[in-house]
Amino acid sequence: MELAALAGQLTDPMDPVTLVALAGGKSTRFGRPKQLEPVGPNGEALLDITLRNALRAGCTSAIIVVRPEHEKIFAGRYANDPWLQLVVQHEARGTAHAVMQVVEHLQGTMIIANGDDHYGEGSMRMAMHHATHGPPEEHAMVGFRLANTLSASGPVNRALCGMNEEDLLICTEEVEGLVAGSEGTITDAQGRELGSGSGREHEPLGASPFLIGFVPGAGRVDSSGRSGVRVAGGRACRHCSATPLSHAADERYVVRSDLSGGCRPCAPYPFRTWFTMDSRGTLGSICEAFGIALNGHDCIPFGTGLINQTFRLKDRHGDNDWILQQVNTAVFTRPELIAYNNYLAAEHLRSHHPEYRFMRGLRTTDGKDLFIRDDLGAWRVFPFYHNTVTYDGAVTPDQAFSAAQQFGRLTRNLEGVYVGAFKTIIPGFHDLAVRYEAFKKSIDASGSERKAMAFDATQYFLKNAHIVEEFKVAMMDPDVHTRITHNYTKVNNVLFDKDTNEAVCVVDLDTLMPGKAIFDLGDMIRTFISPAAEDDPDPSHTEVNEDVYEKLVEGYFSEMAPLMSFSERTLVHWCGQMLIYEQGLRFLTDFLRDDVYYRVDRPEHNLDRAKNQMHLLKAYTAKQKALNERVRYLLK
Repeated sequence: MELAALAGQLTDPMDPVTLVALAGGKSTRFGRPKQLEPVGPNGEALLDITLRNALRAGCTSAIIVVRPEHEKIFAGRYANDPWLQLVVQHEARGTAHAVMQVVEHLQGTMIIANGDDHYGEGSMRMAMHHATHGPPEEHAMVGFRLANTLSASGPVNRALCGMNEEDLLICTEEVEGLVAGSEGTITDAQGRELGSGSGREHEPLGASPFLIGFVPGAGRVDSSGRSGVRVAGGRACRHCSATPLSHAADERYVVRSDLSGGCRPCAPYPFRTWFTMDSRGTLGSICEAFGIALNGHDCIPFGTGLINQTFRLKDRHGDNDWILQQVNTAVFTRPELIAYNNYLAAEHLRSHHPEYRFMRGLRTTDGKDLFIRDDLGAWRVFPFYHNTVTYDGAVTPDQAFSAAQQFGRLTRNLEGVYVGAFKTIIPGFHDLAVRYEAFKKSIDASGSERKAMAFDATQYFLKNAHIVEEFKVAMMDPDVHTRITHNYTKVNNVLFDKDTNEAVCVVDLDTLMPGKAIFDLGDMIRTFISPAAEDDPDPSHTEVNEDVYEKLVEGYFSEMAPLMSFSERTLVHWCGQMLIYEQGLRFLTDFLRDDVYYRVDRPEHNLDRAKNQMHLLKAYTAKQKALNERVRYLLK
């Protein structure tokens, strides 16, 4: 399987990070070389997936440590991947010996991973973040809760890790014969019970399967006994897992799990987005339609969106890169309306604000914004902005200011355009009254099991229906103006300059349509103010960052203040409540409908998302007085 297409796309080549994949095990229990066992729908082995995830995380090269008798097999499989090299471990002397075989081949930092375990892309990103941003005096290990590393097919061996309150490793213990009991207990070969996984203090972390971001020359134990090894997964949520392939029967488990191996922000790279872009016919047809000459380009899955399929067309020999995107017509039933609205906005901005950077798509050779074919769907192409980055998680106050400023600038620059000419892409997108009615219908139609599981969350949203009535009143106020707004203002819809960390431009303009400024501001509040992942149901994680709140409101008002009416200013805090409540309703509605809209990685994924919004709304509402004081000077 050719992986060269992914090599080195994120990491600065002056600061190389190498994946070291250990594939020299004997596979005694499995009975054959499990590193290359085909477990994916297209014959992908776990090692293939680990290599792909490492490249997506930013590794610039990879080294695979193999046994002498397997060298020809691996060499043949990866013959077309010049970024990858093999190192033979001639003596089976364990993990440390295997790692030492590659030291002379290294420059920079290495990330070490088992070749026969699946970690999920998010785990690789944790290791990469430490390798590129962590303190030079620290190693790091991505730990997994022990219960999430066991095999359903038989006993396994794991290294248990103890850590202090700073998430630094303080001890390890090799334990053999671990099995999971029927009531959540875990026992070893001697019958010792290791914990039920009820909490962090009682739930051991497993270090094998392991993933280590290793900074050479660092990580020594100091005089206090502190190891200098950061356990990056120490506070990972209860769903994060490392899928083992220990026994032959595990193959069925791995396939059945769809290799999810984690949750957001430990987001797995989903198999289904590997699509059919390996077919030169498909790619060739799309590029021919847009007049793009394929000359040494690679097509790489790109981004973490849940709706559209997105790829980067990477030029191996230069900077002629493009973003290719297939529009999900199940959600956007009339994609031509997106192109139409974008055209109107681009023409207005070209005439009135020519200096403004607006993400305008490339047109086809016959002058159209979309390439549509029955067998391929609807496609569009955008320029790729080099030296930019997006953020999926929590933001700093400065990032919040800069991103909010960009969203505000878009709406301000479109002030004066004829709003009536724009089409509604998704009717009722932010119509809370409509969302609430759909929610109530989903309760009545839901099966008894899901209804029972969602009972507490359902009751909470029903009891807070006053927000719906407040929405109706606000929408009747003529001073809550209708403008052309982005309508989906998550932080990952802004490109940031890698060097300055300043926001460069707004992207994902699928929902650019008539809307309210308070919708844009409210969705920024919802997605900026908490460091918790959107599907983290732990209420202790949904804390509200007052500094981020103040800076995002300040950033938005730096552009929009002259346009904001008195009515709109009075709704600044409320619009955050409204968008949090609305999104919680949407997640919970989808759960009650058996997950028909949002992509899910586990049975209770949408319920966890809804609980996250519920806890965020509680925390945000509790801080209303403090937050109002923070921005009072902006709202005069």
